[in-house]
Amino acid sequence: MTGSNEFKLNQPPEDGIPSVKFSPNTSQFLLVSSWDTSVRLYDVPANSMRLKYQHTGAVLDCAFYDPTHAWSGGLDHQLKMHDLNMIKKILLGPMMPLSDVLNTVQK
Repeated sequence: MTGSNEFKLNQPPEDGIPSVKFSPNTSQFLLVSSWDTSVRLYDVPANSMRLKYQHTGAVLDCAFYDPTHAWSGGLDHQLKMHDLNMIKKILLGPMMPLSDVLNTVQK
């Protein structure tokens, strides 16, 4: 930790970070997408990575759908939804145009 409102996360992504989102009801959870093909869920107060899942290309955007589900999409043209409690992945759209994937994640 560097300041009262700044944190250095343990196990950060290994490449650029195009998207960072806090959970909808609390700032406890942070969802991070990366050019290293990963999406990571962090518990901010505990400074620990709770979950990590992969795409086959850079992940350009991620978002919480609700407190227990996350969307992600990127250069693999796949839209994925994850149940964050069950660590279950659901592929929602194989080989979608990238603009469609990103528009869905951002809604």
